Amino acid sequence: MVVDPFDAAREPKPTSDNHDNHDESQESQVKIAELRRTLETMFDRIAAGEDILEQLDRINALHQQVAPAAPKMLCHYLERKSYTKALDLLKTVNSGQ
Repeated sequence: MVVDPFDAAREPKPTSDNHDNHDESQESQVKIAELRRTLETMFDRIAAGEDILEQLDRINALHQQVAPAAPKMLCHYLERKSYTKALDLLKTVNSGQ
């Protein structure tokens, strides 16, 4: 059995205040939505032949911010710079499929 060293980091932190958990979850969802928009913008800029350094920097920053609460596959794709797969996953999650 292979143990993922990041499993513990992605588990919800125990807290006595459920309101704090809700706020953290809501904040993560907002950042994940921003991540999706940033990925979409990056691909639009690639198609237009424009610079994407700003989007890459923002994607990396958002990844670090959402990693503890993000789905494992999303982190996997972002860590490996598989941005098309990351965007596909986010679209699937948001569409409820």
